[in-house]
Amino acid sequence: MLRASVVFFIVLTFTAHAQNGGITLRLKNVPLIVAMDSIQQHSGYRFSYNLALAPQLQQTRVSIHATGEPIEKVLNLLFSSKGIKYQVVDNNILLSKSDPPKPLLTACKPAVSLFWNLI
Repeated sequence: MLRASVVFFIVLTFTAHAQNGGITLRLKNVPLIVAMDSIQQHSGYRFSYNLALAPQLQQTRVSIHATGEPIEKVLNLLFSSKGIKYQVVDNNILLSKSDPPKPLLTACKPAVSLFWNLI
């Protein structure tokens, strides 16, 4: 029982160190899902997403070079321009599709036109 408690404590300590020590990734032109797997393997974070997002995660390719960076910065680099938003809750990273950008406002025609008749 004591041995199991010691092993459990060591595993928790390692996981916490991986999260607090930052994320280190060196990936070039890999599917986004591969970058996510790498983060999961080397930290205590786990990704969660709707399966409808899976094709985009497999088809989108990314390159990233990060050394000891906070998880938020790494996630921002990976997802900010991909139409995917994220939320970190404890050691879970929740992914969802970003809302489509709102169209820019265009100049409107005046509601009333005034014409002057000059005599």
